[in-house]
Amino acid sequence: MDFEDVISANIPSEEVVRKAKQETRDKDLGLFKVKSALTSVWNIKYGLEFAGCIHEISLDKFFLMYWTPTQLYLYNKFLKEDYVGIITIDATGSLVKQIPKPDGSKPVVYLYQAVCGYRQKILPLFQLISEKHDTNTLTYWIRGWIRSGGSCSKQVVTDYSRALLNATSLAFNNMDLKTYIETCIVLDSKTSSVLVNPPRCTIRLDISHFINMVRLVIRKQRW
Repeated sequence: MDFEDVISANIPSEEVVRKAKQETRDKDLGLFKVKSALTSVWNIKYGLEFAGCIHEISLDKFFLMYWTPTQLYLYNKFLKEDYVGIITIDATGSLVKQIPKPDGSKPVVYLYQAVCGYRQKILPLFQLISEKHDTNTLTYWIRGWIRSGGSCSKQVVTDYSRALLNATSLAFNNMDLKTYIETCIVLDSKTSSVLVNPPRCTIRLDISHFINMVRLVIRKQRW
């Protein structure tokens, strides 16, 4: 068509084309409109397509634990190439839409993600979507992954969340964070006569989170 030509009535508008494109993409990805997100997740858990992927669902307070058999297989295969098998665990609240409760409250829902570096790529290992952020819930999540066949990593990197640090130590070392720190101090002391078993898993803090904390403090002081 040339400039200023009249658009024929049988040619859809740009908005209609965009909507049709979105619906086609959603169909290809298996996305669809649902009236109840929780009911849909429950149906997916027992469907054939995603069998063995969703492991735990809780309604109130909400959490969803999921990982695939392929993720387990690839991590165990990765351990044959890398003895340490470093795992990084982090959380974000910017990706999950808050689901309002009957009383109108909207609790903060985080996506917890565990990943590892695999052949110069990032391999997701196990995930948790949760409005519960306490040590017990996070420990149950990590131990659930181990019970399902995940191997204990020799090193885990996390952020500065006390609950996540404690859960990591409980799940991988069978000791709380305080005991883990005390054990590391004893092992580091050359003059100590106390004999202790070294932790199976070394816990490290992600330095990027520390840098961001310093940046926020400096910015606050400037204002």
